[in-house]
Amino acid sequence: EQLDKAEKAFASVSDHTASYGLYFQAKLRRIKTLSKQKKYDEALPLLLSMLGDTKNIEYFATIHLEVANTYLKQGRTDDAIKKYRYIDTAFARTDESARSYFALGNIYESILLNYDSARVIYNKAKAEFSNSEITPDATLKANGFNKYDQLYHDMRNYDSLYQKNLNWNPSLDTQVVSKVDTVAKKDTTLLGKEDENIRRATRPGKKIDSKKDTVVTSDSTNIKILRAKEETRKVMLDSMQRSIVRAKFELAGLFFIELQKPDSALYWYNNIVISNRQSDFTPRSLYTIAEIKHILKQASQHELDSLYTSIINEFPKSPYAQEARRILNMPLQQAVKDSAQEMFENAEALADAKNYEAAIRVYKEVVRKFSSSQLAPKALYTAGWHYENSTNNTDSAIAVYRRVIAQFPSSQYASLARPKVTEVDNEIKRVEQEKQRKIEEQKQKELKEQKEREAKTKNEQAEPLQKQKTDSLKVVPKNDSLLQSQPATLDSLSKFKRI
Repeated sequence: EQLDKAEKAFASVSDHTASYGLYFQAKLRRIKTLSKQKKYDEALPLLLSMLGDTKNIEYFATIHLEVANTYLKQGRTDDAIKKYRYIDTAFARTDESARSYFALGNIYESILLNYDSARVIYNKAKAEFSNSEITPDATLKANGFNKYDQLYHDMRNYDSLYQKNLNWNPSLDTQVVSKVDTVAKKDTTLLGKEDENIRRATRPGKKIDSKKDTVVTSDSTNIKILRAKEETRKVMLDSMQRSIVRAKFELAGLFFIELQKPDSALYWYNNIVISNRQSDFTPRSLYTIAEIKHILKQASQHELDSLYTSIINEFPKSPYAQEARRILNMPLQQAVKDSAQEMFENAEALADAKNYEAAIRVYKEVVRKFSSSQLAPKALYTAGWHYENSTNNTDSAIAVYRRVIAQFPSSQYASLARPKVTEVDNEIKRVEQEKQRKIEEQKQKELKEQKEREAKTKNEQAEPLQKQKTDSLKVVPKNDSLLQSQPATLDSLSKFKRI
């Protein structure tokens, strides 16, 4: 009913104003109201008739955008995409083209579920028209999907390396196994002769035959090399596996916190729980799954309790187990001092004593030794904060803030670090642009001065030639004295006639 009243009010504006601009805006608002009422059959013809009126030529971009929006509301996704594509080409670098890019990004993100295309389009929306109202939202979306792209590719690369190393055999495998088998056969054959060999070897004046020992020593060395390579491979595989799980975990956090796509977040958290049950990231993933399902009301209380119970039973020493006990009204375990917490507190004590350099080293050590701890992003950010505020080392501060964003992109500390890094980046960009502007101005000035010098030289060279030409064209002047005497002669003749 309210929309009906609004539509009628907008329709009556033409009766009360002579301003065409005001009339156009009222008509457009009326059409938008009709769209909200799902009266698309009324809204679209009005829009198309406005495109046929040359008085609206300066508003064509706005009208086309509203046509595209109406198509999208109708569910005509393909028609909407074509129209948005037309707008970003025909009306490039305008507010309407920026809005078209942003709408396209939403289509690829939410309807077509093509995150790669969404990322590309959101980046275009961000850069299309800086004064557009959608630019801040487009920037957030672009940054989020850029991060998604980086994390996803990191995960794929780690997984590819993991699979290669999983099936990798050291180059000595075949050779070593062959030699080991040969030695085993020899040992079996010589077993009955062992006592005789020992007796012969221990006779006075007899030396032990060292040839067989040389073979055994060589084989033993090769086996040690093989075992060392195998140990190295295991360490590498563990490291890669952890990197894969970390990338999945950060993807889940990105979807949950920044991109606000809880279903996608649930997919990645569940992936960790199913594929990497013994990972350090599993208890936190289980806890976050319960939190998301509670928020979305996608699970019964029994299912939520089951998730919390799993955390307690499988990861009893995890801080998330303690939180699960609190939720289930179970007795809390006596807190065991966390090594990361202890080290963090040592860093805090050093900072309180104004021993900032030592404090920063310990904060970084927390991150190095306990990278999966909840304190890791906080410790790294605090190190950057002390660089910035306690030691006035801005360059190191920004370097640490960049690391916070790269290593813990979904944490609250990354959100705190981003504006600082952005401010510095913008200032660097501004200084660089100013520098380029001055260089360009100097070039233009030098070019102008060079042209003036060349013109002056050319004029100086042309002056003698011009003077010579002028002298050659000079005419001998008439005898003015003869001309002046003529009137007197005529007077004399007239007097003579009268006489």
